[in-house]
Amino acid sequence: MPDSPPLDDAVSFATIGEYPSLEEALLVRGLLASYEITAFLSDENFLRLYGGSVHSHGGIPLRVHQRDAEVAREILRENQQLPNQKPCETTESDEP
Repeated sequence: MPDSPPLDDAVSFATIGEYPSLEEALLVRGLLASYEITAFLSDENFLRLYGGSVHSHGGIPLRVHQRDAEVAREILRENQQLPNQKPCETTESDEP
């Protein structure tokens, strides 16, 4: 049997957020995919079978390769898709 390659950033993962529902996690994964960043959802098959809401669990972890983590976080910041982020406040205009 050939020797296994050494572990490096190519096989290390970083959790970049936890999302309250499968739907939200899938949307964020799709956003990252549009930037050619592969993201993984923990227990995705379990969630699809038994329900996508995991509030009691603490959220659905979204992971990317360690080498992509900083770029992925920046994309999420720019698109306001970081978990537990408050929506932007809007101000009312005096104009009709």
